Amino acid sequence: MTHNARRRTQLIVVLISVFLVPYLAFSKPPAKSTPASKPSTQTGKEKQPSQPPPISAPANTFHHVAGSIHLQTPVSGGKRTFNDYLQLARQNEIGILVVTDHDTQKYQYGLWPLRGLISKTVDEPSVFKYGVENYFKLIQQANSLANDIILIDGVESMPFYYWSGSYFRGTLALNDRGKHMLVIGMNDVNAYKDLPLIGNDKSRFNQYDGPQGYAPYQDLINYVNSKGGLTFWAHPEAKESKSIKKIIVNTLAYPECVKATTNYTGFGIFWEGYQKIGLPNGAWDEVLREYCDGRRANPAWAIGETDDYGDKDISRLVTVFMLKEKTYKSALDALKTGKTYTVLKSADLPPLMLDDFCVYDTAQPNIAYSGDELVTSSTPTIRIKISFKNGASTSGKSPKTKATLKVIRQGKVIKEVNQTLPITLSFKDNYKPTRVGERIYYRLEVIDEKNGRLISNPIFLRAS
Repeated sequence: MTHNARRRTQLIVVLISVFLVPYLAFSKPPAKSTPASKPSTQTGKEKQPSQPPPISAPANTFHHVAGSIHLQTPVSGGKRTFNDYLQLARQNEIGILVVTDHDTQKYQYGLWPLRGLISKTVDEPSVFKYGVENYFKLIQQANSLANDIILIDGVESMPFYYWSGSYFRGTLALNDRGKHMLVIGMNDVNAYKDLPLIGNDKSRFNQYDGPQGYAPYQDLINYVNSKGGLTFWAHPEAKESKSIKKIIVNTLAYPECVKATTNYTGFGIFWEGYQKIGLPNGAWDEVLREYCDGRRANPAWAIGETDDYGDKDISRLVTVFMLKEKTYKSALDALKTGKTYTVLKSADLPPLMLDDFCVYDTAQPNIAYSGDELVTSSTPTIRIKISFKNGASTSGKSPKTKATLKVIRQGKVIKEVNQTLPITLSFKDNYKPTRVGERIYYRLEVIDEKNGRLISNPIFLRAS
């Protein structure tokens, strides 16, 4: 071979190594990995690839902001002004206030058959008596001073009442004046003015035709939904029975409200909504199961309602908002979508905190928090952490504080743990869905040894 021929051969080899070898390296399929193990003898069988490692759910990244809901100012008989509540909120690390003065407390009775001529009207302090525009000016003024606190508009609404009995026989009764709903976040003067109430002559019902079931309340719910607001049943297990100037004033407890109406946002679980509605397998669980079964369009969320007229410690009962950002819109979205939990603090211990509650699938990067739905075909992992707020401990006390955690599925307690706080729990539920599309839910109830309580909103799971 001549010198020039050898040079050409060497050049071809170089070109092949530079261009062809990298091409082959990038174009060939990746080699199958095998788990690290001790050497084994050849069996003639192909080695199996290893399974991908399970996916861990990311840490909870929500800001937990305490809120106080259902507060009355002097506009409707309360003692504390908007500014008073702002000061109290700062003193008690409360970042959200939902002030809900009574929309109307106007009651009119006329003698038949001359109701329009011989009548008596009692008009107690309320937003409508004060003036809706004036009330919104108060909210705007308070907002200009709030800065670090989110102030959300609302009213405590009385859509309906009715008369029964006879004045002359001493049996005249004012019924259902205490059956209330919280209307929150419409943020529109005219929307509040047009609420369908007997007290502002916007209802299709009147006070003389006797009980009307839940139709007046469903009218209110439907109207508020059309205006982008939220509705919560207020103190549904409370009752009123007394006599005022020979007139009987009577409101029966109304826990059936959560089942008798639809498309409302939620209900107050504390102070007066737990014994028949919120306890495991109570009316709330019935409502949630109806949603899971497709018999109800929307679930219902639990909140805590302070119901303060100026004499309560507003830090005892809070609704904690789980927010990505601290804004008015985010706070309303949290109420609307169940991104909240309720904490009733005992007198002797710090408030409980839901550091973590999620359901996730270790085979795929899907994760659900309160109010969310996880769609999965595999067994989910449930992860929970409960502690005291701000990491407070009881190290100076003996013994350390214990709490009981109940994990509730479809109304049934499936796991109960009693141990010293903080409680950290992660487990797989062995529940097997019976069909594709089946929906279930999980929620939590925590009770510390001094009867402090925490109630979560549900997380839903749908089989795929």
